[in-house]
Parts: sequence; structure tokens; C-alpha cells
Amino acid sequence: MPFESNLSFFINPAFFIILGVFVHTVYVENLEPRVLSPPGKLRFEIKEALEKTFKLTSKNGVTSEISQAEKCHLEKPERRKLSLGKFPKLEQKMEARRGHLLLSCDKQGDQQFRSVGDCTKFNYWPTNQISHVMADPSRKLLGCLVEKSGSSSWHKVFWELREPDNAFVPSEAYAKNFKFAATIADKVWSEAMNDPSWIRFVTVRHPLARLYSGWNRNLRKGGPMAMTVFSSMKLKYFAKDGADSSHVISWPDFLKFMGTATKRYPKLINTHFVPIYSKCGLCLRQYDYIIKAETSEEDSQGILSLIGKEDDSLEHRNEADGSFASNPAAVGAFYKDADENVLNNILEYYRKDMDYLGYGLDRVNWLLTF
Repeated sequence: MPFESNLSFFINPAFFIILGVFVHTVYVENLEPRVLSPPGKLRFEIKEALEKTFKLTSKNGVTSEISQAEKCHLEKPERRKLSLGKFPKLEQKMEARRGHLLLSCDKQGDQQFRSVGDCTKFNYWPTNQISHVMADPSRKLLGCLVEKSGSSSWHKVFWELREPDNAFVPSEAYAKNFKFAATIADKVWSEAMNDPSWIRFVTVRHPLARLYSGWNRNLRKGGPMAMTVFSSMKLKYFAKDGADSSHVISWPDFLKFMGTATKRYPKLINTHFVPIYSKCGLCLRQYDYIIKAETSEEDSQGILSLIGKEDDSLEHRNEADGSFASNPAAVGAFYKDADENVLNNILEYYRKDMDYLGYGLDRVNWLLTF
């Protein structure tokens, strides 16, 4: 009956939550004005609280946030089976990398990882932080492509899959790839992040190698990005050493900038030097294949075979003079003479990239480890 239906609301726990919020509102708004919150803010917060409470109320009672989280946990998607056919050793390596990443995120109580399984937008694995993520829904292929980690090569792969009859022109293809990704519906992104049949990979590189490579290429005199990056990062205040005739700022001066900026001016740091953790949400989703630039020729074979391009090899692009792509461990020597505090600040800035992706620095032999 209507009366019984109305009565059931008043004995519902949600009613007492609402009543408590209302009483608190009346009490607070009669205190000294403007002490606790600016005008209008409190009412907005109360409105949000009430809306949240009503959303948690169903016809049969109250569904708690905890039970919703438990529901997500029970519906955790299966892990993708990393079947790479004729590449059994590569399959084992990818399984080890994936396991190390997930375990590291969990053990360190990572902030990103804590939001996994909270049912944001009704997904177990969230769909936010995808600015560097490319996807090809027709092939169920998703990759987070990070600057200075082989991203150009994979941009070409995505382009050729989508535009097989059109030539790859980097300056046009990158923009069109991102434009296409922006048209993908939320429902498809949800599937891409949670369906085990999708291929999810991320391109990575030792952060100290990325840092050196970004300086060597993007700050080289006469380069297309040199003066733009030099200006936006305010590097003129650190460029004191004029001995380097090839770059707009010397390597020692650039390290001093990074040692300072990582602590005091992180927003000045150009996207080419920002940690992969921030760009790809390393702990926000389950990356099944971690493609390391240091072993990209071998690592890429697995993904290429899964998308029917097993006869192709990944094209190496954008290698500048002075590149150590063929001997990445040797880049460690460029950090040998760095001020200890500067180096420690840089290592702390990239700590999650190094820990979660299995990178290190041998400070005895000054070699990068991966």
C-alpha cells in the first residue's frame, strides 16, 4: 500500500543519513558566516552528499559502497593468456614483466592501484589517463605509446593497420592517430581495458636513457623542437656552459636543471621527459605486454605475430647522432660525473618507472640495467 511504502522510507537507514546531513547543515549555516566555507560551497557539498545517498538507495533498501566494490572484485576480469605460439621464451619474459608490474603496484600500495576495482564508470580497470593510448578496435589492439621509447615505430604500425593505402607521413599520422583515438566510444574503451581478448601493451625505456635521448635529439642545435623546448622549460637560466657546440644547453647544465625542476618546478618539464608512470597509468590497468626499447626487436615480434604481421619487423625511427640504441647500458656513463644530490633527485623523480618496470643503475660500473 502507498502508506506502507512511504513508511518504509522513514525506517530506511538512508533516511537517517539524510536527516543527519540536514541537521548538520542547519547547525553549520547558523555559525559565524564564512568561517567554514565560502558562500554556496557548503550547500553544493550537501547537495552532492544527498545525491550520493539517494543513488545508493534502491527499492529494497540501501546498497552500500562496500558491497559495490565487492561486486567489482568478484567480477574482476580474467587475465589474458599470453600465448605467443612460436615465441615461448618471449611469452615467459612477458609473463614475468606483467607479474612484476602488478606485484609492485600492489606491494607499494600505489595510489593509482588503489582506484582499481572501485567501479568507476562500472569498470574494474579504469578508463582514465589515456592521453598516450592508441587503439584499433577492429583488431582489439591497445598500446600506450610513450615519447622516446619507440613510440614513432608503433604509431606507424597503428597508421598502417587503419590506413593501409595511405603513405605514412609522421607529421600528419601522429595527429590523425590521436584524432581517431578521440572518436572511440566510452563503451569500447571499457571493453579495451577489461576484456581479456584485447591485446594491451605499453612501450617503455629506461628513464635515464629516455632523459639522455630527449636531450640529445630535442635540444640539438638546429633541431625542429630545440628552441621551443629551450624556451618552454626556461633553460636559459641554467645554460651556463658554452662548451657544447651541438646542443642549446650542455648535458651537465641540463642535468642541473632536471635536479632542480623535479623538486621545485615539475610543471616546467617537457612531456618527452615526464615519467611513463604518469603518462600511461602503469598501475591503473593491466598491461599484458611490456615492450622495452632496449630489447624492442625481440619484444615486438610477439605483438606483430598476434596482429598478422609476423613477417614484418619493427622499423627503428628517429635515431639521432650520438644515439646509444645499440648499446643502451653504456648511457649510464653519462651520469658518472653528476652531482650526487642532482642525480638522487632525478632518480627519485623516476623511481616508479625504475621500480615497476625493472630498471636500475649500476653506480659502480656506471651501467644502466634492464
